[in-house]
Formats: sequence, structure tokens, C-alpha cells
Amino acid sequence: MAANSGPKRTDHLVPVTVRQVLDSPDTGLKIGQSDMEAQMLKLVGIVKKINRSSVKIIYTVEDNTGSIDGIHWLEAETDENFVVPVVENTYVTMIGAIRSANAQFTQKHIMVFKIQPITDLNAVTQHTLSIMHIMLKSEDLTQQTPILAGKQEMSSTYGGMDSSMGGGNDYAAGFNLNPQQQRVLKAVSQNCQSELGASIDTIVSSLTVKMPMKEVEKILEFLASEGHVYSTSDDKHYKATDSFN
Repeated sequence: MAANSGPKRTDHLVPVTVRQVLDSPDTGLKIGQSDMEAQMLKLVGIVKKINRSSVKIIYTVEDNTGSIDGIHWLEAETDENFVVPVVENTYVTMIGAIRSANAQFTQKHIMVFKIQPITDLNAVTQHTLSIMHIMLKSEDLTQQTPILAGKQEMSSTYGGMDSSMGGGNDYAAGFNLNPQQQRVLKAVSQNCQSELGASIDTIVSSLTVKMPMKEVEKILEFLASEGHVYSTSDDKHYKATDSFN
């Protein structure tokens, strides 16, 4: 029998608390009792402090389990006039991945992909319920089973963000991506209006410059690892991080 190769990472967007992040042993957050790890996280909390420099913005976010910094790295050319979308002492949703300032993983922070204000406080309650739901569902997770069984559950658990942050045709332009990666990201962004997001078949067929399916799948895997896209009901459907519905 083959040896266990370790936890399997999922590209799903997973709701978490600050304490779960701080207690994670490394940059992968174990999902409940399952053998899966989350790499793309959704945090909800209050921004207690915002500190901006020429290279980054640090958001200190607090929920009822703890406090953590979220770091948004600025690109010198594309983010020079970036407007901070949130203000201190308000609720926000933060999407990102766990990172650490040292090799021992004792100084964790969130690398921020997206942050936006919460205008409906029901989203705070929904986030808490979603975390509880994930913990219960995780008991039945296997490597062959998606985090949630149906698209309706997917929408309610991983939803809660509106589309006020835009997205659209220029979404891929601000990232350090090669032309092929930009085309795939743009195709996802333009075709992910449904609850399930864009299927790989749709992404491939909508590319202006055609690419083999295998190449598109590899690019999607890379984009997911970098936080630009996430899978929805299965590993054949994707949404762009910047295009929440």
C-alpha cells in the first residue's frame, strides 16, 4: 500500500476565524477532521488599524477569537494610486492566504488578495454559521469529495461578498502574469456570473488565442495557488477572486 502523501490542498474558498489561522502549524489550514488543507481563506472582522507604506498596506483585523495582520503588497507601477477600500473600526471581509515572517511559522499573517467593507451585518453572522457548517461537513470529507455537496450549499457557505469590487475585463492587467495566464484569468472573470462559475470547457472555448486543455488546467492550478481564482462545486468550475457574486 502506498504511503500517505500528506494532506490534500483544496482550491475552495474556506471561511475561518483568526484563531484557526494562528493555530495552524504552517501555511496550510487543516479543515476540521478531514485530511484536506485550505490555501484560500475568508476572514470577517473589524479593521482596528491601517498602516500604509510605499510597498504595502497592513490591515490589523480582529474578530472574537483574536487579531492578525493582513498584508497587501503594492505593485510600484499599477498600485501607485491605489485607494484603500476600507476604514478603521468597521467590519470587513478579507480574502487571502496564510504566510509567515519566519521559518518556524510563529509570526503568521494573511497575504491579502482582496478586502472590502461589509455593509450588511448579516454577513458577519453568516460567516460564523459557515465556519460551523464547514466543521460539521468536514467529518464526511474524503479526497474525492468536494467541500460541500450541492451548488446551493456552495453558494450559501462561500458567498456573502457582493460584486462592488468590480472585476471585469481589466482584472488580469494588474498582476505579474505572463500573456497566457492573463488570458485564462480574463476568461474566468468574464464567464463566472453563475453560482457554479466558469467551467473549464467554457474557459477554453472563450480564449481568443486557443490553448490545449491540459495547458489551461495547469494555468488554473497556478492561478488558484496564487489566489487569483478558486474552485466552486468541483475542480472543473472556477470563479475569479475579484468577481464575487
